[in-house]
Amino acid sequence: MGKKVLRAYQYRFYPTLEEMIFLHKIFGCCRFVYNYFLAEKQRVFKEEKDLFPITNARRISRS
Repeated sequence: MGKKVLRAYQYRFYPTLEEMIFLHKIFGCCRFVYNYFLAEKQRVFKEEKDLFPITNARRISRS
């Protein structure tokens, strides 16, 4: 069997001020949603000693 060749590429971009503001907003929203559902998962596990299924996360996000 042949060897696998692993390659990595690094990219760098220099956003304008407008792009930086936009990215900060997007990442802030993503961080908020992630932390919200992480806290909800931890709360359910602590109270019910049960895992938090993904369907509950979908149900909560649609309400």
